[in-house]
Amino acid sequence: MLGGGAKDYICSQHTEDELWDIMYTAHQKGHLLGCGTHGKGDDSHSHANGMAKSHAYAVLDMRFLDDVDEDGNKIVIRAIKLRNPWSKEKYNGKLSDKD
Repeated sequence: MLGGGAKDYICSQHTEDELWDIMYTAHQKGHLLGCGTHGKGDDSHSHANGMAKSHAYAVLDMRFLDDVDEDGNKIVIRAIKLRNPWSKEKYNGKLSDKD
């Protein structure tokens, strides 16, 4: 990596909770974060939620948000704000601009 920064490659050997903890800790320390999607095809193909397949994203922010589940119970969700550097596709699921 240019600029003398550290790099880590974290893959699916971690649980969802472990991965959140690793990323959130790094985010709180001001580290630069990125992530990517998987899927057959290339980034000209999208998943049903609008995320491009086989594509890299910049992590802009990570937060805990208060929400309500289907039964009206208060819950806390973990949210990650991503940026598509090409800005061709847009996520259209929960917490999207359309939600």
